[in-house]
Amino acid sequence: MHKSVSLTRRLLALLMTLALLGGLMLPAVSAEEAAEPETEIATSIWQIPEPEEEVVDPNNPVPEAGEEAAAVYAANAESGVLYNLLNNNQKAAYRAFLIACEDVVNCGMGTVDPSLNVSRQEAILGVTAAMYDHPEVFWHGGRYALYYNGNGQLVGLGMSRNGRWYTTAAQLAQGKQEFEDAANRVLAQVDTSDGAAMTALRIHDALAAAVTYDYNGAADTVGYAQHTAYNALVKGTSVCDGYAKAYLYLLGRCGIQASMVTSNALNHAWNIVQLDGDWYETDVTFDDSGDHLRHTYFNLTTAAMTKAHGGSRDNADTNPLLPTANGTKYSYDKLTGGSTPTPTPTQTPTPTAQPGYGTGVEGFVTRLYEVCLDRSPDSAGLADWVNKLKSHTASGAQVAYGFVFSNEFKGKNYCNEDYVKQLYRAFLGRESDSAGLADWVGKLESGSTREEVFNGFSQSNEFKGICSEYGITLGDPIAIPQYGTVPTGSCSVCGEPDGVTAFVTRLYDICLDRKPDASGLKDWTNQLWNHSNSGRGVAFGFIFSDEFQGKNYDNGTYVDYLYKAFLGRNSDPAGKADWLNRMAQGWTREQIFDGFVGSDEFTGICQSYGIVRG
Repeated sequence: MHKSVSLTRRLLALLMTLALLGGLMLPAVSAEEAAEPETEIATSIWQIPEPEEEVVDPNNPVPEAGEEAAAVYAANAESGVLYNLLNNNQKAAYRAFLIACEDVVNCGMGTVDPSLNVSRQEAILGVTAAMYDHPEVFWHGGRYALYYNGNGQLVGLGMSRNGRWYTTAAQLAQGKQEFEDAANRVLAQVDTSDGAAMTALRIHDALAAAVTYDYNGAADTVGYAQHTAYNALVKGTSVCDGYAKAYLYLLGRCGIQASMVTSNALNHAWNIVQLDGDWYETDVTFDDSGDHLRHTYFNLTTAAMTKAHGGSRDNADTNPLLPTANGTKYSYDKLTGGSTPTPTPTQTPTPTAQPGYGTGVEGFVTRLYEVCLDRSPDSAGLADWVNKLKSHTASGAQVAYGFVFSNEFKGKNYCNEDYVKQLYRAFLGRESDSAGLADWVGKLESGSTREEVFNGFSQSNEFKGICSEYGITLGDPIAIPQYGTVPTGSCSVCGEPDGVTAFVTRLYDICLDRKPDASGLKDWTNQLWNHSNSGRGVAFGFIFSDEFQGKNYDNGTYVDYLYKAFLGRNSDPAGKADWLNRMAQGWTREQIFDGFVGSDEFTGICQSYGIVRG
């Protein structure tokens, strides 16, 4: 599966991001730290924010990650290419951060021996190396915290509470499983029987087929998800460092050592891979040219990749730790007998910036206006919502609820399908997939309220990630009201009648054999919308109306109508005979009616229209 998207367009997106990133600052460094010959970091594709820094209060200590968390990465940490290129202090920070990432429940810190006197810059480089070495640890949100004792010595590292994707062990386990399942699906297509170099080529091809470049993500300087191997493999979309991290992880699963290369000048990321002791550079992103798969950027030397990109890796992030790639034995043409064209830098015009939502709390609220209400925010509304979030009087979920259940949103009268599609856009940041859409619509048609479905989306890992990217606290699910919200008119997208109107119209059609009159339809629908009547009560009103009673149906015809109206089918001989026998024994028509409207079938009909049966 290859995407009909040109390389030129991808470069446009990268240039656009460069323009957006132009005003970003490097982390502040003290005079003491500036005197140390250490690498400046946190300025590449995902702009790792400055760490949150806190002096630990002995009377209210930060919880330490438990032994179980420590055991997960005790041995695995040393498998990373970058880990083995760090000094001991950097390694201590690296290990502590990975350990902390396992303790999502307490957001505990991985401890560091204060006697090591790990400097701030050593800690930053250690964390950056850990993030690059371990793309399977994706839930930290690209943010972290440093903890100091009263003497200013580093004693621990942890995830940022505002960055982490998960807060329960169950969520973490699910996220890990989704990631592993997705990776396994890609690797299932890879033949590893004829050596590491061919395996690397097949992984390159399988990954390019599985992932679509996300141009919106390329212009987003806030969101972290599209920079992860998780998004690349599970969601099938990412930007360049998501490709690079996914390639790194898949190679590692096959025993091939690799790392990630970055360039601030290009605002781009790719990989360096070791094969038979030699190093090669590979850029899956640029080879995934859309309409066809290329191998122009596969297994190049550093010099060739610099020429291909029109720019080189720079002295930032972990790049100074990495070797120069000089391998030529497994270039694409030598590996396959093919011919690799000499790449030249792609020249592109200056792109027009695409609209964005902004950053921080204002960006979060602006996004809800744009996605949910399809308009720019008004100044008063924006200020009100922003104030609620900044003053912590409302959580991310509560503000989202305010948009989705606002009169403006409800006035769009989305049908169940279009309602769910809107929730996908607002809370998952993507269009719906067919299976997921069918599942959620099925829930609504089986009696779940829109509020219950809202909770399902608002408490998702995806929306949690969106909240964390904007620095927002997600918050708890909203309380479910006694009566769920339903449309009060035809869907503004597809024109489908709302469920209440359709329910009443159906009763007119079946019970009275006619179209509804305007005043009658208005009266019945209003009773259902304001919950002064139920599905059973409205049905009773039709069956025992003067109009229906005036038809003077015999018992057999009466039962036939009940079957059609309340079971949604014609009568079967045995069932009809049973009802008639009951009537012969003295059952009234009201009792027979109660038997039908109390059935599972009528309950299901009411649920499918969003009606409370009663």
